[in-house]
Amino acid sequence: MSISASIDMDFVDAAPAQGLAWVALPVLIDAGWRLEPAQLYLPLGDKEDFDWRTGEMTVESLAKQKAAAGEWVGVSLVWEESGIGGNFVFEAGNTMFVSLCIHRRSIGSTNLVDFNWYAMRILTPLPHVLKVSSYRCDVVYRFSTSGARHDAIHRGRSVGRATPKAVAQRGPRKRARRRGTGRSERGPQAHTRCSCGHGIWGVE
Repeated sequence: MSISASIDMDFVDAAPAQGLAWVALPVLIDAGWRLEPAQLYLPLGDKEDFDWRTGEMTVESLAKQKAAAGEWVGVSLVWEESGIGGNFVFEAGNTMFVSLCIHRRSIGSTNLVDFNWYAMRILTPLPHVLKVSSYRCDVVYRFSTSGARHDAIHRGRSVGRATPKAVAQRGPRKRARRRGTGRSERGPQAHTRCSCGHGIWGVE
């Protein structure tokens, strides 16, 4: 069985001229998130193709250059020395997607994703500089039954309640899913894998 898990966050009036990533990434890094040793990121010129690359780069420079080009910013981060992390993708607007795909943390010996662990380390620092309008936790389980591959999707309940206004503003997220980020708006989905093998949305 494979598992895909993610957290999506929407912010209110979050994107300054420098872009959402330029504001959020320094806060996350100060809180304890670090660049993955391989320094996986979406390079300048990546037009939502999600052609992840590895190499030396600085978060501030990457965020500024990609914001100026109107491109999405993507970097892989891990929490302190735990090795647990994921792919953080910042839309050109006010949405951040986090694929929980690097040594995903589960609850005990189960296959249940420990969303609270991630929420405490992502949601706690960001409201100091950004106003969160909504956030959503998703998990997909894929398994085989009687020799045939069977997909089952379980939508995790949002740990934050979205207002009707916030729901109405989710257009960019829906477009992102149609553009091939590996997410679909309903039903089982085929997940795209990045060059590092983690998968954009965490399929293992």
